[in-house]
Amino acid sequence: MKSLCSRVGSFWLPVFAGFLPITLGCGDSAGTLVLVKGYIKVDDRPLRQGIVTFYPDVEKGNTSKFAPKGIIQEDGSYVLKTMGKEGAPVGWYRVTITTGVPPSGAAPSGPSAVPVRINSRYNDPTKTPLVVEVSNTAQPDTYNFKVTPQ
Repeated sequence: MKSLCSRVGSFWLPVFAGFLPITLGCGDSAGTLVLVKGYIKVDDRPLRQGIVTFYPDVEKGNTSKFAPKGIIQEDGSYVLKTMGKEGAPVGWYRVTITTGVPPSGAAPSGPSAVPVRINSRYNDPTKTPLVVEVSNTAQPDTYNFKVTPQ
């Protein structure tokens, strides 16, 4: 008569073996990430709210399936995150900036809400003039951007 451990082990081994290829294939890992942080300014003032998104630039060879994003802080700073981890995969990106303020219409309310409308071209990855390469050797100000108001 087999022991309980050997019977349980013989049952679970095929079950776990069946899941192994599935779990290994679902990893969608972004690979090595490079810390990307910078500042966004409108003219010479910090953009105090919004989201910056780096879209892979396929035309320049970046076939990554990840679009790292960062929340713009009150001082205009941001740090990109990819799948919840700080950083972005290396490669070329088209950078978009959205403020959450529509090009026209009601502005957000609240004591710290200052409506800032930026040129709509910065909202569209196909029209943005902001293109940058994420690399391990980037200079400190590489990821700083200046945008124009609407």
